[in-house]
Amino acid sequence: MGEYQRKIKKLYEDKGYTDDLPTLGLGLCEEAGEVAKAINQLNPKYKWEGGKIPYMLKEELHDCLAYICAIANSAGIKLGI
Repeated sequence: MGEYQRKIKKLYEDKGYTDDLPTLGLGLCEEAGEVAKAINQLNPKYKWEGGKIPYMLKEELHDCLAYICAIANSAGIKLGI
């Protein structure tokens, strides 16, 4: 986990992404909603609207994890077991 957190820190620094906690928190909320949508679209009882392509659960989970690491970095928290 620590290595992944360091990679996210470098990525955010290299790309000039924000380390503003409220902005990161809102981004995590948005991504969590996309995870929920991806799960819902995997539900065989889900009614498709307009032929939307299903979201990819793996990618949305990755986005959430990246935001969690960015939030931890901004708050000075080292994640790990």
